[in-house]
Amino acid sequence: MINFIKNNTFIFVCFLFAIVIIWLYIQTMNIMEWFPHAGDWFQVLFQLAIGFVVSFIFYVTQVYLPRRKFIAKINQCISARIQEIVSWMNEIFVQLGKIYIANFDAKKLTNECCMNILLSLHVYDRVQLINPSRLNLSCVGDEARFTVKEWMTESVKNIELNIDKLLKYYSPYVTPELMEVTEQICKSSVHHNMVRMIFQMKNPPPFNSFKEDIFFKPYLRLMKRMEKTKNQYL
Repeated sequence: MINFIKNNTFIFVCFLFAIVIIWLYIQTMNIMEWFPHAGDWFQVLFQLAIGFVVSFIFYVTQVYLPRRKFIAKINQCISARIQEIVSWMNEIFVQLGKIYIANFDAKKLTNECCMNILLSLHVYDRVQLINPSRLNLSCVGDEARFTVKEWMTESVKNIELNIDKLLKYYSPYVTPELMEVTEQICKSSVHHNMVRMIFQMKNPPPFNSFKEDIFFKPYLRLMKRMEKTKNQYL
């Protein structure tokens, strides 16, 4: 009700005014006119008030409430898509943290963790997830697992796919903040520089030479921003 009043202040005030006119007309039906033809003018206002109340009820029941249900379903879909994007981003940190940080705790991911991951990263190390395209049912060993390069490439592909679906299907309902953060994710150094440039080199340079984390630390901030935008759709 409060949201309705905030979003439809003018028509709600007019509705209250119409109710007052109807009440006054009923209460003064048997009272002598204040001036000639006052009753006629008051009856016209009464009829207009009745018409407005009927229109108001029609708007609420046939337009506002159905649209509210529709928007609620849209918001659920957007929220689920945001969660999918955040999950893929978080899984990059989780899988790399498991192989590069002792006693890694995904709930305590810090900037220091990001720097340690970057300095330890080697593209041909293997994460703990099986690559279905390499799976051999007769022998599941280390060779069946994703390399860091393969896993991050796969993750980035799925993140951008979900972002593309989000903007394609729900663009009229995407807030400017959500639009901005999704664009920054796609243009981030992890997506653009690391996966699309460094990983494509035959002999990628070692990451332990970096003095500053220009990859994972900004990416962690973007992930947290993305997760925060989900609150707008709850």
